Amino acid sequence: MDMPQGVPTVTTPVQSQPTPSQPLPQVPIALPQETQPQTAQTPPISKQTSPQQPASPVPQVAYAGFTKRSLATLIDGLILVVIAVPINLVFAVFQAPLTVTQSVSSPESNALAFSAIGAAKQIVMAIINLGYGIGFLAIQGATPGKMALGLKVVDTNLGKITVGKAVKREAIGKFVSGIVLGLGYLWVIWDGKKQGWHDKIAGTVVVYKKSLPTGS
Repeated sequence: MDMPQGVPTVTTPVQSQPTPSQPLPQVPIALPQETQPQTAQTPPISKQTSPQQPASPVPQVAYAGFTKRSLATLIDGLILVVIAVPINLVFAVFQAPLTVTQSVSSPESNALAFSAIGAAKQIVMAIINLGYGIGFLAIQGATPGKMALGLKVVDTNLGKITVGKAVKREAIGKFVSGIVLGLGYLWVIWDGKKQGWHDKIAGTVVVYKKSLPTGS
């Protein structure tokens, strides 16, 4: 039978179904995974090590022993003998008339005057000896005898000694060193820093000058 003209033809769309030969696309499903505790590893801290500077050498100070110091004392003693010669001559001039007892009316006065002049000479010589040691140590750090052997007297910090230390060493310390049969001088032989009692009292040491740091 013919369809009337003018009426649109309605066509029903046919849904296409996938054929068995075409598999369905599989969408990956993210399954929850068991979380494992993670230990945080701290990256090692790189320490920048600066190049090591060469350590400054520690000065090895050489202490003067008993023999060298005795030789220096001998030289100083000879110098003091030379100084003492004219002084003794001067005092001898004053003592000479007193020895002629015949020309003196009172022997007792003669003996007293003679003793007084002798005592004055001893005092002068003691002052010269002390002045010799104290003066040279305070100014030069060494007496001529020590300078001749390359020795120097410094404090325990290897610095120049003061006038006070020089006085303590020469006037007080040497008296103490000699009062017990010279034991204070012999102490230099076995002491670690070659110190006598006079050095310990004054806080000084006797060293070889060439072993001192520059500027000492």
